[in-house]
Amino acid sequence: MTYHSPLADLYQRKFTLDYSGTLDDILTELEHPDVETRALHPPRIIRAAIDHKIRSPSHEAEQLVRHAIDAALNVYRHEYSSAGARFRTHIQIDGLDDLLAQPIRQPDDSVTRDATHPQRSQKTAERIAQQAPGDILFIALAHGGVAAGMDVYLRHCEAFGENSIFYAVRLSTQKICDAQPQLSFTELNYLRSQAVGRQVVIFDEDKASGTTLSIANRYFQRIFPHKDILIVYNLGMLEELAHAGIAINTNFDPPNKKSFHTFIKETYHEYALFGPGLSPEKFTENGPLIIPEMKKGNRSHFDLSYVLSVSPSDADHLVKISPIIGKNYNADYPDVYKILNKQMPFT
Repeated sequence: MTYHSPLADLYQRKFTLDYSGTLDDILTELEHPDVETRALHPPRIIRAAIDHKIRSPSHEAEQLVRHAIDAALNVYRHEYSSAGARFRTHIQIDGLDDLLAQPIRQPDDSVTRDATHPQRSQKTAERIAQQAPGDILFIALAHGGVAAGMDVYLRHCEAFGENSIFYAVRLSTQKICDAQPQLSFTELNYLRSQAVGRQVVIFDEDKASGTTLSIANRYFQRIFPHKDILIVYNLGMLEELAHAGIAINTNFDPPNKKSFHTFIKETYHEYALFGPGLSPEKFTENGPLIIPEMKKGNRSHFDLSYVLSVSPSDADHLVKISPIIGKNYNADYPDVYKILNKQMPFT
């Protein structure tokens, strides 16, 4: 059957990732799914199984993760009528009925929504096809990378056959503070066995500061020491901001790496809020300038070490993108005006 991404239908409408329910709710709703349910519930099945495995590690819990992945992929392949029921049966056979009542909560995330867009997944699948035109072991970083990861993976399978393997591994460095991928010894042996004769691909839906993918790359290099690992993502925030003329100094090393990640993500969110087609000339003649407003006590100040470069022809036209839209530097921030006009040293 030709693969048709359920995300392609979802992105024709407005939606949110915000969800609060139970695994039982999800499996019941998948018996007669609508567009949103079919696209967003399968990754939540995997979320529930992975979190259960981490909370209560056991061989049965690890097997349940594989069953969850099979169910989720089958729903994306349009086999949703039986996939949820089969997964429910596995839960009941393993005596894990309490898992059905386990709360599942997912917050909305505008950047993840943007990064999961099926057009981005198609471009990622094309990049993988160029570098790994054959069987792959595709490891998606959960939780955010699962929906887009399944979409990318199934596009690859349609082009190169069904001998590839999909797996999901929780590595949430920002939201859950995972220090490394949450994998058991048994899971590692499983992945090593599946990597034989396959290109290893590590996927996340987005990249901000790069911390998560760097941790994943170092970790899996140790697991697959004789493999060249391919790292891919749908959305590179720094790259897209730079393409729009927004330059951020990546050499700046704040005391808390998470704050730098958050800064990049919030900056991208504001850029995306006004539309990727927004011309940089709307802000300055030479591209917009980002200077984050930091707080010290009750005073606001600007940390100019984030700025990579700026050469505006008319500083009077500079406006802030983050965090306040529409402030004129000349009128409101005279020190910044002086720096831009070389009347004051850039320190």
